[in-house]
Amino acid sequence: QFVRGDGEFVTFDRTLVGEGSEPLLMQQMTADFSFRPMVWSDGTNVTAADSVFSYEIAASPDTPDDKSKIERTASYEATGELTTTWTGLPGFLDSEYFTNVWTPLPLHQLGAFTAAELLVAESAVPTLLSSGPFIVNEWRKGDSLLLSKNPNYYRADLGLPYIDELLIRFDLAGETAVNQMATGCDIVTHDSINLAQTPDILAAAEAGTLTAVFASNNIFEHIDFGINSWENYGDGARNGRPDWFQEVGMRQAITLCTNRQQLIDEITFGQSRILHAYIPDDHPLYPANAQAWEFDPAAGNSLLDEMGLIDTDGDGIRELVETDLSNTIVATTTVSITLGTNSESDIRLRINELVAADLAECGLQVNLYDVVATDWFDDGPFSPLFGRRFDLATFAWRTGIRPPCGLYLSSNVTGPEERGFGGWGNINATGWLDEAYDAACSGALAALPGTPEYDSNHQLAAQIFTEQLPIIPLFDYLKTAVTQPTVQNFQPNATQPSELWNIAELDIEN
Repeated sequence: QFVRGDGEFVTFDRTLVGEGSEPLLMQQMTADFSFRPMVWSDGTNVTAADSVFSYEIAASPDTPDDKSKIERTASYEATGELTTTWTGLPGFLDSEYFTNVWTPLPLHQLGAFTAAELLVAESAVPTLLSSGPFIVNEWRKGDSLLLSKNPNYYRADLGLPYIDELLIRFDLAGETAVNQMATGCDIVTHDSINLAQTPDILAAAEAGTLTAVFASNNIFEHIDFGINSWENYGDGARNGRPDWFQEVGMRQAITLCTNRQQLIDEITFGQSRILHAYIPDDHPLYPANAQAWEFDPAAGNSLLDEMGLIDTDGDGIRELVETDLSNTIVATTTVSITLGTNSESDIRLRINELVAADLAECGLQVNLYDVVATDWFDDGPFSPLFGRRFDLATFAWRTGIRPPCGLYLSSNVTGPEERGFGGWGNINATGWLDEAYDAACSGALAALPGTPEYDSNHQLAAQIFTEQLPIIPLFDYLKTAVTQPTVQNFQPNATQPSELWNIAELDIEN
């Protein structure tokens, strides 16, 4: 089995190759990993075999983990006492190859158990040994975990961890973060905090009773333009609505007319930031020459005027004006568009209300609608979103360390494969097609991190994106955590799933 450049798996049947045929040659990626000398909490050395055992557990069909990395792995094996080698399937170029290593599990303790047995809470699986900064003293399932300093931690000679004992509680549902601080918690992570608690948290932080920390959760809200819609939808007179969004000037004008800071102030209580692309402007690959379309309704109105969209009857709504050779108006079409989202999201419903009010100030009539999530996010052609039958659509995508430029590749436009589209289960609902963007993004996806091709192509793709605006990027959602003012070295990071990623460095001021 090998992987094509488009990511598809292909099974190679040698019996179909004629005798004397040329061999099939392709790249196959390998990555070597070396482990620091570490010791399990029972004094046994950590070895590469422990990492291979962890891989085997992850690869088991009995474990519920995402198997995408496993499926693209040809082998993962120990090559020494503290070294392993990952080998990918032929043709698979993994830009995140450095993640293809498995955190060791104690083979000498758990090797007699199957993956299925390890998943059963009532089984005879012993309390897991640790090679990290803490060991488990007590585990009350569903309630709490009591940890104490691991004397065999490999950084113990540096005085780490700073904290001798740590109690992690899981039973905080229903309690607010402010109340949890008052009852003695030192840290409350984002798992126990919802957006509605933000005003109280900010007030307590202002009063100095706690410290509030906000970090991106790598999910960004945006509004898609229906640029190339499916079949007759939005295709001129055939459905009564001109193909508004093919014009980049229209997309730019609508973005200029949208007060995104107002959305941030109301939805995230001012804690998020305006996005101009599918990555934030502090991302290391964000281009220096990216175009930022700040809120400027006067500039937006000027663009709409230049497009010939004017208010001819004084009702505050623009029309597309058609004139004859003598410049006499012979027909007008009201600029009336729809803006939809899924019914269950109060946040998106409110976003759409605010955006509709903004666009009304620029003379654009916006009709709001919502659809239940099962239909809104369904695969096309059943979904108005991924079936490409919408004008404007509000929803969210995930971003990350690697810029997700593939979201807007023309090869990912939804539609039937037999007609040259990416399939109804694909992701580009805008229908946007741009050869320069495709070339830059594809070049970035085919390169490895740290290479000039990777950096320059990602930056070029993002630059083109900010100029062409197939979507209106709005803001990224946040993970909120709070600590006592005495907590030191608490540093949530958008690249880490847990705020406790540097748990060994956490300390309490005396």
